[in-house]
Amino acid sequence: MGEAIIKSYDRLHHELPNIPCLVATLNSEAREFLNEVRKRSLLVYTSTPLPVDNTALAERMDREAKGLHNQISTDFFSEYLFRMKDIVDGVSDWASFDYLEESSALLFEMFQDVLRGEESLPRWCRRVSSRDFDDFAWEPKRYQIKTRLDSKLFCAEYPPDRGQWTVHGDDIVLGVDEVHQTLREKEVPDHIINREASGGMNLHLRKEETEAFIRRGQGDGDYELPASRGLLARFGSWVSLR
Repeated sequence: MGEAIIKSYDRLHHELPNIPCLVATLNSEAREFLNEVRKRSLLVYTSTPLPVDNTALAERMDREAKGLHNQISTDFFSEYLFRMKDIVDGVSDWASFDYLEESSALLFEMFQDVLRGEESLPRWCRRVSSRDFDDFAWEPKRYQIKTRLDSKLFCAEYPPDRGQWTVHGDDIVLGVDEVHQTLREKEVPDHIINREASGGMNLHLRKEETEAFIRRGQGDGDYELPASRGLLARFGSWVSLR
């Protein structure tokens, strides 16, 4: 829908006196929206779907959402454009200009102005850089990979069975249903996959890149592959017995 609105801008511009920002609610990954949509939109991300099994509640939530939509005016957006124009006019180095960070910082400031200290802003309302956005978009993948690499699923033998994992050389090897299916479903980011070594039911991930990918997540700055400590402990016991 966002792409269609952007392509129809010239037509809409002549039909409407003001074009408000697009407010999108979504139950999908943030990366599914094109940059062209993100630059012209305020995306409200939620992973909570309507309760389809509770018709009465779903209908009430739908009515409330439509009621809020009918109350939206262009005043806030017009003020945003007025203030953003001053910021853009003052830019001297476009190469280092982060439009998302500057825009979110301005929105944060405007929300504070509206509330006037009467209540605190929610945790989601904060300054966000393009790098923060990219990190946030990858959080579900980080969580999935970290869960797959639970120490309880580690096996010392190679190749691992389905659902298990092990370390083989410089790679982490996951036992999957079928490598090509996993790649098609994009369960794992491409840059950490060792495609040359992967095949059959064995998905090879580059160990250093995988650990670095997980470390970039929130609260995972000191992350280390759980099997590393386990392997060292076993090796130390073996040395002691010798």
